[in-house]
Amino acid sequence: MKKMTKIWRSEEFWIVLLSLIFLAFSYIPLVLDYLAIPPENRVFLGSYGYPPDFWGKMIIFREGRLGHWLFTHKTTTTIPTPAAIIPFEYIFLGQLSRLVPLDPLIFFHLCRLVLSLVFLLTSYLLISLVFDRKILRITAYLLTLFGTGFGASGARFIDNWSPLGIFQRGAYFPHYSLSFIFSLLVVILLSRALEEKNLKNLFQASVLGFLISFIHAPNTANLYLVLGLYSLLTIYLNWRQHRQINHWIYKIVYLGIYFLVSVLPLLYLRYLTQSYPWTLLMSGDAKFDFGRIFPKTFLISAVGPIMFLSFYGSWLAIKKKSDLALILAPWSITYIFGYLFAGKIFSFNSQRFLQTSFFVILAILSTMALNEISLKLAGKKSITHKIILIILTLIVLGTGFPAAKQSLKINTENFKWAGDSGYYTLKENLNAIRWLEKNTKEDDIVLSDKFNGSLIAALAGNYPYVNDEVNLFPDDRLKQIDNTLRNFYQQTISNAEAKKFLVDNKIRYVFWSNLERNLANGKTPDYPFLTKVFQSNQTIIFKVD
Repeated sequence: MKKMTKIWRSEEFWIVLLSLIFLAFSYIPLVLDYLAIPPENRVFLGSYGYPPDFWGKMIIFREGRLGHWLFTHKTTTTIPTPAAIIPFEYIFLGQLSRLVPLDPLIFFHLCRLVLSLVFLLTSYLLISLVFDRKILRITAYLLTLFGTGFGASGARFIDNWSPLGIFQRGAYFPHYSLSFIFSLLVVILLSRALEEKNLKNLFQASVLGFLISFIHAPNTANLYLVLGLYSLLTIYLNWRQHRQINHWIYKIVYLGIYFLVSVLPLLYLRYLTQSYPWTLLMSGDAKFDFGRIFPKTFLISAVGPIMFLSFYGSWLAIKKKSDLALILAPWSITYIFGYLFAGKIFSFNSQRFLQTSFFVILAILSTMALNEISLKLAGKKSITHKIILIILTLIVLGTGFPAAKQSLKINTENFKWAGDSGYYTLKENLNAIRWLEKNTKEDDIVLSDKFNGSLIAALAGNYPYVNDEVNLFPDDRLKQIDNTLRNFYQQTISNAEAKKFLVDNKIRYVFWSNLERNLANGKTPDYPFLTKVFQSNQTIIFKVD
């Protein structure tokens, strides 16, 4: 009995238990999807999250698996694309998968799981550096994992996408998890460098800042806002204390060095996005900008009570005056500024500021606030303080129960409503894609429906004529592509025009499945220059003579 009581009271028990609950709700639905029996003649492909996003990442992953160290966009072969070193994290994972005898999709999800574990460890490391009391560390960790908004937004699009869903944000795509991990480490290392004049920590933080800029530029933009406000706080507090400038100016110099190192990838990204198709994709991303679609009050309901608690926590952090506390304090407002304004200033989608690690810092600041409120209510009675703290924490978590329920629902449904859009596909379609993988070369361009283009690029490695990412293109360009596909598949153009189209675009194979048949109004092609080389049920691959 005493042993059980000891375990129950141990910090390690609660941290492990909370982590397991979080990981279970985040990943078990995907495991169940793999184990479930799919509809007749369908197969589960292993997709997670919004299908176009998932398959876009898998296309890059496949580039690494094919042995490439640079990424060439396979959005469409109609636009010449320069090779780029981004997104290098997916290229690297693809390269790594070549060494592991696992199905690529299984390997990809295992990488997500490993990164989630590292994220949890990094979050707890930061929390343990801020709080010296067990109950506060557990509270902060609890809010990090499960602190959320007041409820579902009521809009299916945003609820499905769920950038703030508690079972999505810490277990989403690898580049988000990596940027979370690196940004939290930057906070830790920079605070040590500034506190102790430690050049080694400054170097480590700068390297991580450099990587963050490549992986997720909005996270860098948020860090710049944080460090800018930290600099102002440092200058103001030292001025108030009448400290000589030589006692603190080195901190500004250190931050300048961090900025100079971390800004280099942003300059490269700026250069890259001036060329096609990056320019078209960046402009198309604005179509899904929540800042333009939803009212400004959306942020309040999405973030929840920790938004308001963090304001008070920031004030308490400023009063501590340590470098770590002063770096944490600005986070309560930087993501708000980023969402409302900085997206336009930095020219990217405003909700990307909600895909940063701000929720971890808000949990820490909220814990500071809850602790202070509990102390004021309890006076000097430690037991009463703990009881009040627990009650207040449960109230905060309770207000987020509807949002947590919605997040779990999205994880469980996993876009099943999307049908062919990445969740289930026909077995015969997958058989045809596997045939392409084994019997064709990467440079053999395949004509198909846009979504099948994504699957072909991700699972077979071929260049498709177009893939689903062209939906981000401006409407006039997208309409032109749609008309071209429709005219070919419906055979509303002459044989000579069709052959010229294929030859001019160096198309070697034509994919004809249920999706292409929908484009063709149920027809099967009878172009004389197409030779059937593979058929699985009604899915056919033609070779261009």
